Amino acid sequence: MSRRNWGYVQPYLTKLRSWINGMGRHENHEIWEFANQDLKSISELLGDKKYFLGDDISTVDCVLFGHLTQFMYINIGFPQMEFMSRECKNVISLVERIKVFILNL
Repeated sequence: MSRRNWGYVQPYLTKLRSWINGMGRHENHEIWEFANQDLKSISELLGDKKYFLGDDISTVDCVLFGHLTQFMYINIGFPQMEFMSRECKNVISLVERIKVFILNL
C-alpha cells in the first residue's frame, strides 16, 4: 500500500479499532469525562509530593510527562487542559517541574 493510500485508509482503521475496543462507542463528552476522572485520580495520588513516588523523579513521572504534555502544550482545544487548570494544579506543577528538570540535563 502506498503512503498516499495509507493517508486515506488510516482514519477509518483508527475508528474501527476504537469501535472494537469499546471507546468508539461513546460520545465525545463521555470520553472527556473518562479522561477527567483519570486526571483527578492522578492528582489525588500525587497529592503534595514533589514527584509521583516522592522526592526523586522516576519512570512513572516520565510516563506521565509524556502523556500530559500533549494536553498542556499542543493547543488544539483539548478540554482536559481547562479541567487540569481548575482541578489538578498539582499535576500541572509536576509537568512544569519535569520540564525544567529535562531542560537542565
